Amino acid sequence: MKILQPRLNYQFRCRDILKSFAAIFSYKSPSDNLLYKLFKTNDMFFFNHGRTGLREILQLMPINSVVGVQPLTCPTVLEAIESAGHRICFIDINDELVIDEKTISAKTDKIDILIITHIFGYVAPVSELKELLTDKIIIEDCAHAFLSERNGITAGSQGNFAFFSYGFAKYPAALRGGFVVVNDKSYLPEFEKRYSVLTYPGFIKEMTNLLFSKILLLMHKRIIYTMLTSKMKMRKFRYRKPVIGNEIYREYKSSRSVLDSLLTDITQLSDKQQNNEKVLRAALTKNKSFRICQPSEGRNGFMLPVFVNNPDHFIVFAKKNGIEIGRHFYRSKDIVPHYFYVKRECENYEKVINKLVLLPTHYNYPEQQLKKLINIIERFHNE
Repeated sequence: MKILQPRLNYQFRCRDILKSFAAIFSYKSPSDNLLYKLFKTNDMFFFNHGRTGLREILQLMPINSVVGVQPLTCPTVLEAIESAGHRICFIDINDELVIDEKTISAKTDKIDILIITHIFGYVAPVSELKELLTDKIIIEDCAHAFLSERNGITAGSQGNFAFFSYGFAKYPAALRGGFVVVNDKSYLPEFEKRYSVLTYPGFIKEMTNLLFSKILLLMHKRIIYTMLTSKMKMRKFRYRKPVIGNEIYREYKSSRSVLDSLLTDITQLSDKQQNNEKVLRAALTKNKSFRICQPSEGRNGFMLPVFVNNPDHFIVFAKKNGIEIGRHFYRSKDIVPHYFYVKRECENYEKVINKLVLLPTHYNYPEQQLKKLINIIERFHNE
């Protein structure tokens, strides 16, 4: 039996364990904060999840607003829209997996708010969309796009709002949490008012967070992942809408301390995963079985999306050789009908979702396993 290398980043540096525990009792935000330098603002608000930050943004909008969003997205985005009392209008995506001027042109008059998803680290054309939607609220979904850029402009700096996630399997991966950037200062007083009444999770929730994180860490150790976790993930998928929305808190102090620690090394982490992407791209371009979805310029190297005509064949081939390859957000096709998606409403999405696979490039991916993945790419041919 081949020992499987998990594709997602569920690793937690040992040096951060004590820091995260100590932060529960005494957390102090660093004075030299990269985030404030990056966005050139102090108007940043930290939450227990990225999705709860999104929900707080949406709570500021008139009830029953129509929110445009692409179907290739995390279900928590759809859940946040609905729990905030709004309606969903699905917008198609292009071959780079994002909304652009062409895909939204027929629905500009149907929406009040647009969530622009910078998926898999690729930044959508926000400037062009803003020119087209001059009277709409724009929210940038940067859950995958921390430090990504487009034309030298940082993801999250152009919309009225932006929200980020730094939970497990994100970039950076700091247990769980997220933050909101408020770029439109007209909304700032009301957002600050709502934020001021929120509390921190508290000791029991903090300890639960650390315990749950430790369990996830152990479940993604290669031998345990191969013997147990990967088999649990193969259970028949069945989506159920949440009965109630998630509780909204400020950030877990334990997670925030891990984030702060990772930010001190963020340049090295970025360089590592961008180099991982570079070497994978070189292998992919030599094999006609693959087509790369997105250009590399400005991407943070979070993960690498590619098209392949027979994804399942490639996934099985890689697994037999000890490497896990995934179809990230593939289950969105089973989830969006729960939010009144109509078949052929987004035709390009329906086409690309059946060819899309994601290759791991994150900063914790082992070099030896990356070489193995390159070898698998070089040897793979569609039947």
